[in-house]
Parts: sequence; C-alpha cells; structure tokens
Amino acid sequence: MAKNIVGKTILKTVIAVIIVIAIVYAVLSLLIPQHMATMYSNLGAYSAAARYASLRYTYTGNIEDLDTCATYAVLSGKDKNIITFCGELLENDEFDDYCSEKEESEDYRQYIYASISSSYYNTGDTESAVEYAETALGSIDYFPVNNAVGVLTVRIGEAKDGSTAAVLYSYMTSWTEEKGYVPENAAETEQTYYAAVMNVLLSCKGGA
Repeated sequence: MAKNIVGKTILKTVIAVIIVIAIVYAVLSLLIPQHMATMYSNLGAYSAAARYASLRYTYTGNIEDLDTCATYAVLSGKDKNIITFCGELLENDEFDDYCSEKEESEDYRQYIYASISSSYYNTGDTESAVEYAETALGSIDYFPVNNAVGVLTVRIGEAKDGSTAAVLYSYMTSWTEEKGYVPENAAETEQTYYAAVMNVLLSCKGGA
C-alpha cells in the first residue's frame, strides 16, 4: 500500500514537472523568440530556428529579422521554408534599399534569388525557377560568379533537363545581346564562369 502511494506521488511529481517545463518553454518561445532561434541554430536545427525567427519578425516587422528567417531557411535545406521566407524577403518593399546597405550587395541579392530559384526547381516548378533566375540577372549588365542563372544551371545540368536548358539558353542569348555583354572584356573568373554556364546549357539542350 505504501509503495503504491509513493509510486503515485512520484508519478504525479514527474507529470507536474513536465507540465511546468512545457509552460516555461511556451512562455520563453513567445517572449524571447530570437534567443530560441539562436539556440536552435547553434544546435543545427535550422527549420526550428527559422520558425522562431519568423515569430520575432511578426513582432518587429524589421527586414533584418526577415533576412534571418531566410538565412535559417536556406541552411535548413527545406525547399518549402526557402520559398516562403526568401519569397517574403524579395516582396518586401525595403529589399532593394536593404541590399544596397550590405557589403557585396549584388552577391547577396543573387544569393537570395538563387536560393528561391533552386527550391522552385527542386519542387518541379521550373517556370517559377527560371523566372526568378532571369529577374535576378536582368537587373545587372555583368555576370557575377554564382549568380542566380549560374546556380540554376548547375541544377539543370545535374538533372540533364534539356527543355529547361533550352529556355534558359535562349534567355541568356537575348540577355547577352541586350546588355551588350562581351565576355572578353570581363575579369578572367567571370569569363570562365560565363563560358561554363553557356556550355552546360548548350550541352543539355542538345545544341551545337
């Protein structure tokens, strides 16, 4: 009888402790989501980190917090998260100004566009993938390494996707002409990258 009473008391105590921990966790999640995001990020749980960073963004509305969401989403490798948070970042009215304030601003812009483009491609939405990649490159008149078109080209090459390669190759041909882009006038690394991207697209689409 005494053992049963002790056992029930221990069980009730354990349950009470678990409930208290759950309540404390919930309260902390609501009050300090940025710290929760950092904690999960340090643990490598980037999907959870993105969710808490998103909660922080709903409180502040600051684009810096939205950038953090997008960064965690990309690190998570989850296409749905990347499409959601990078999409919100690109649609934010402050995005262009935010880019201009960052060092290597064009690299950052291309990184965000490349991330969402690749994720759309991974989910089978090649039309959106190409659209984002073209939009990113269309705003500049040079061909930086790891730009959105280049990154998408890698995915196309891996998939041996001839139809999408043909679409992107056609765009690149038009872009080159429209921008008056002369690879030979660019830095050697840019020349090499441009040539590699065009060769992959040409090879995939089966052209000559």
